Amino acid sequence: MRTELGSALRANAERLGGRTALTVYQGRHRTSLSWAELAEAAQRAAARRDELLGQEHTILYALDNSAAGVSGLLGALLAGVDVAVFESGSRQLRDPGSVFHTAGTRTLVAGDTAGRPDAYRVVPVDQLIAAGANTAPAGPRPAGGEVHVCQATSGSTGEPRLARQPVSNLLRGGALYRDLYGLTPDDAIVAAVPVAHSFGMVGGLFAAVVSGAALTVFTQFNPHGLRAAVEEGATVALGTPLVYELVVRTVHPASSRLRVALSSGGAIAAEVAAAAGQRLGAAVLQVYGSTETGLIACQLPGEQPWPAGCVGRPVRDAELRFDDGRLLVRTATMFRGYLGDRSPVADFHDIGDLASVDGAGRLVLHGRRSAFINVGGRKVNAARVQRVVAEYHGLAESAVYGADSLGGQEVHAAVVLTGGGSVAELIAHCRSRLADYEVPHRVHELPRLPRTGMGKVDVNGLPGRSQGKDG
Repeated sequence: MRTELGSALRANAERLGGRTALTVYQGRHRTSLSWAELAEAAQRAAARRDELLGQEHTILYALDNSAAGVSGLLGALLAGVDVAVFESGSRQLRDPGSVFHTAGTRTLVAGDTAGRPDAYRVVPVDQLIAAGANTAPAGPRPAGGEVHVCQATSGSTGEPRLARQPVSNLLRGGALYRDLYGLTPDDAIVAAVPVAHSFGMVGGLFAAVVSGAALTVFTQFNPHGLRAAVEEGATVALGTPLVYELVVRTVHPASSRLRVALSSGGAIAAEVAAAAGQRLGAAVLQVYGSTETGLIACQLPGEQPWPAGCVGRPVRDAELRFDDGRLLVRTATMFRGYLGDRSPVADFHDIGDLASVDGAGRLVLHGRRSAFINVGGRKVNAARVQRVVAEYHGLAESAVYGADSLGGQEVHAAVVLTGGGSVAELIAHCRSRLADYEVPHRVHELPRLPRTGMGKVDVNGLPGRSQGKDG
C-alpha cells in the first residue's frame, strides 16, 4: 500500500538521514541522494499529481534509472497513481501494437522527452520532482483501489501483457530479499539490471527501501561502473548471466566486500558462476521468479555446489504444483491480473517451465515450453518481434527464433523478401520499433522457408537455430 511505502521512506529519512540511499552512474559521472533527499524528492512528485498528471489514475513511465526517474516513480506511487513502467530506451511507444501503446492512457512521464509520440501528454521527470513545487497533499485515490506497478511479462504463450502488481506486493517481495540475504542499512546493493524490470525493482529498489540498504544503479550498464561500485564497498550484486559473463572477461576489482551476487533472467552456467564468483570474491547464486508471481525459489549461501538445473529452494509461502511436468505456482506476491483484462486470476499461475522437486526439496528446471528468446538475461518475446518483422512492406514470409550466443541466445530472423524489399530496410524498420536487444542480430534471406510435411515452418531447419530450446 502507498501508506506503507510512505512510512518506509519516512522511517529511513528519520533514522538514516544523510546516509546514501541511491547512487546513479551515468557513464563515469556519479550522482547520489541521501535517504532524506530521496524521500523529499518523492514527496515533491507526489504533491504535484493533480497539477502535472491530471485526473488519470494510470500513467506510462519511461524509467531511465536516473535519480530523478527513481524519485519520480516513488512519488507517483505515493500519490496513488498506477504506473505502467518500461525502460526509457525500449521504443515501446513507436510500436502501434505494443502493450504499452494500447494501455488506455495518454500521460507519459519521461526523462528524455525528445521524439515522443504526439498522442501523449509528456511530463518531464525533472519537472515532476522540481524544487519549489506545491507541497499540498495530492488528491485522494478513489476508495477501494490498490496502487499498482504494471510491468510487461515475457509473454509465455503470446505477446507480452502488463501484469498488475500492487505496491504492497513489491514491499513484501523486497522484505523477502531482505530476510533471505540478511540485508541491513550497512549493506550496499549494486544492481546491474534495469529498475523497470521486476528483478531490479523488487530485489533492488524495494529491497533497499524496506532494509535501508544503499542502492547503486546505472543509466547504461558498463563493467567499469560495476567494478567501481564493488571497490567502493558494495556488499550485494544483482545481475543477469550476461553480466557475469562480462565480469569474467573484464572486471578485476582491486578490493571487494561483496558477500553475495544474485543472478536472474535465465540459467547461469556453473563455470561462469564459479569464475565470476572468484573474481568478485562472493558466491554467484541463482534466484528464480516471474513478473506475475514474484520470487519463487532461490539459492542461498552455504549449500554448494547446487545440482545442475537447480534454482534453489522454494521461498516461504510459495506453493508448487506440477501438471504433466509443467510448473504451477502460488505465492504471497501474486499479481492482480493483467491491465485491461477483467478475467479472474487463477489460484496457481502456469510459469511455462518444466520442472520437478528433488529428494532434498530443491526446485530443478528441465526446460521451457514457452516461446521467448533469452538475450543476455533479457526475455525477448518472439511473437512481438515476429509481428513487427511481418509488418515490413517488402516481406513475403518470415520466422523469428533464437540462436545460441554469448550469455544465452540472440535473435535471428529467416525471411523471404519480395522484389521491393531489402535486409537493410527490414532492419531499419525493426530498429524504429524495437529495443536494440530485440532487433534481429542476423537476418537470413532465403528463397523459401523450410516446411514440414504438414506445411508448418520446420523450426529445426532454420539457419543457426538453437537446439533443444524454444523461441
